[in-house]
Amino acid sequence: MSVILDEAYAQNEESLIEMEVLKAMLKKEKEKAKKLSQKFFSNNKNIELLDAHAKTLQNAISSIDKKRKKLLKTQRENKKALKKLQLAKASYKRRLKKLIQKQNALKQTLAHLNIIKIDEEKKAKEEKERREAFKKQKIVLDENLPEVKKHGSSYQKAKTIKYRGVKTIAPLNAYTITKRYGTYTDPIYGIKIFNESISLKPKKQNAKVKTVFNGKVIYADKTAVLDNIVIVEHKNGLHTIYANLSKIAPNIKKGKKVKKGTTIGRVKDELVFEVTQKSYHINPIRLFR
Repeated sequence: MSVILDEAYAQNEESLIEMEVLKAMLKKEKEKAKKLSQKFFSNNKNIELLDAHAKTLQNAISSIDKKRKKLLKTQRENKKALKKLQLAKASYKRRLKKLIQKQNALKQTLAHLNIIKIDEEKKAKEEKERREAFKKQKIVLDENLPEVKKHGSSYQKAKTIKYRGVKTIAPLNAYTITKRYGTYTDPIYGIKIFNESISLKPKKQNAKVKTVFNGKVIYADKTAVLDNIVIVEHKNGLHTIYANLSKIAPNIKKGKKVKKGTTIGRVKDELVFEVTQKSYHINPIRLFR
């Protein structure tokens, strides 16, 4: 270009040829420069797109890594929760079996005293179904809850009659009802249980337990399952049963006549209170509520 633009350059035939050659070269280089410029901008755009894509991938990898860590944490928590659930289920199973054992023990005591009658055939069938329910029960993993099984259809529902006598006092001064009278279906094993009694939790420790009517003590003894039991016989074939006593009062013996309100013992945990009349059961709460 400096040669071409140089005014002192000789304008002869040879210089004119050189000038045309240089012009052609200049045009070619311009085209090359233009192409290189276009390629540069195209590459630069591609680089920007690739950089944006790389950032997107990095964000996606970071998000996936966070989710993976969260999933691993959830898995660990689920394992712990499942272990706790299994331990709780085992504990629940023991408590349920203990409840059934207590009921059966009280039934046997009352049957031995000819207060109630037990259908032995139905009892055997009921026990068989309960064993099957305990054996077949399993955990539903997706719900983290035990599967409900339908068993115990032959459970012995107590023959109940309506209480028609006068209202009386409660066996405890202050209490909370923890188990009510009537049919109860266990939510885990599906076992049907009929509560012939009610359970009263005293609001004060070592609370006094009082007899609710005048009557005569026909049973006062310690048992293997229900701790201490006192049974009082009243008129019209009525019996009141006070079970799970931590202590029986020293003056309460078999054959002892007692008046309403007499302290027959004390209870630490829960008082199991049951009422029968001529082989029938009565909802105990109806006596004083």
